[in-house]
Amino acid sequence: MVLLVLANVMGVAAGEALIRKVGTTLVVKSMNTELIKGIARKIGSRMMDRAAERVTGRWIPMITAPLFGYFSRSLTGRIGREAIRLFSSELEVEQTVAG
Repeated sequence: MVLLVLANVMGVAAGEALIRKVGTTLVVKSMNTELIKGIARKIGSRMMDRAAERVTGRWIPMITAPLFGYFSRSLTGRIGREAIRLFSSELEVEQTVAG
C-alpha cells in the first residue's frame, strides 16, 4: 500500500492499475515480488530525477554568475577604452542650420 501511495504521488502509472474503488471499499490487487521491485525502481528513478533537477537548479547560478561577471568586466573595459580613445582627441561641434 505504501508503494502504491508513493507511486501515485510520484506519477508512476502502476498505482492506478492495481487499485479500484467499489462503492466505499478500496479493492487492491495482490502483487508479486517482481512487480513490487519494478514499481520501487520506477519510484526511485523519479526521486533521483527530481533530486538531480534541484541540485542542477541550485548550481547553475553559482557557475554562471562568475561568467557573467567576467563578461561584464570585459565589456566595461572595452567601453572605457573606446570612450578614452574617442574623447582624447579634439572635438568640434558643427552647428546645424535651422530650416
